[in-house]
Amino acid sequence: MNIQELLTLYQIIAAKHNLPKFAPQTVGLHIESEYLNSPNKVMATLETMQPISGWLSFQSCNYILHAGKKLPTMTDATGVLLNAELVNNTGIALQIRYYSSGSWLITKFTETPHGNYLKDTLKFVVQGSSEDYWHYKRFWHIDLEQGILPYAACLAR
Repeated sequence: MNIQELLTLYQIIAAKHNLPKFAPQTVGLHIESEYLNSPNKVMATLETMQPISGWLSFQSCNYILHAGKKLPTMTDATGVLLNAELVNNTGIALQIRYYSSGSWLITKFTETPHGNYLKDTLKFVVQGSSEDYWHYKRFWHIDLEQGILPYAACLAR
């Protein structure tokens, strides 16, 4: 079964079961991961990235970053950064996960125009707001035996 046959089959199933439309693009995806062992190094990585949108979860508070707002600083009041998902104005997305005692997993997602992944975008309402939305890109791997499989997801511009 090729990509077009899979997509056609999905559209038939989606119509029958009232599932969301799936109109993907074919793209490439480059993923880089690294571990950092200091919250200050994590924050420095965020500052270098120059994010324009996303969210950050500290030990004592959560922060939503909107375009035009400054990246928050880590203080005694916020505690250490635990998790975050951010995107910059070039569309590069960054996920931060507190991994274990004293280390963070930093994953960078860079979409490229040509490749073998299907991509679609989902829209979610930001909690506490009726006007703001998060857009997430989902990337799907095409397996000739198993069909279309989820591969990765990240925040989008």
